[in-house]
This record gives sequence, structure tokens and C-alpha cells, in this order.
Amino acid sequence: ETLTVPAGATVTWVWRDGAIAHDVNGDGFQSEVMAEGTFRHRFTTPGSYDYLCTLHPNMTGTIEVTR
Repeated sequence: ETLTVPAGATVTWVWRDGAIAHDVNGDGFQSEVMAEGTFRHRFTTPGSYDYLCTLHPNMTGTIEVTR
């Protein structure tokens, strides 16, 4: 999936699985491995930021940051 946000926006990832752990790993940001909880990252520089779950590499996404 791709999410487009303006520069300065904070993106929040939410884990509600409870049984299977995941993480978020991208250029300049990385969460802890967890099965429940949240991770937030503020995107200040415009660009395209790909991310994935290092435990499940087929789970990917992109944050497009605009001016």
C-alpha cells in the first residue's frame, strides 16, 4: 500500500494481531518487534519511503511525503 502525507506529518502503525509479531523497517526508521502496540514516525523531508516487516518480507508499503 501507499500512503501520501504532507511533510511534517506523523504516521502511526498499529498492531492488533495479538498472536503474530511484526515490525516496521524503512530508510531512517525502525520499530521494535511486537504483536500489539503502536509505532510512530514523523516524516519531515519530501520523498518516497519504502518499508517492510523484516519478519514477513512480503508485507511492504510506501510512504509518499509531499511538500
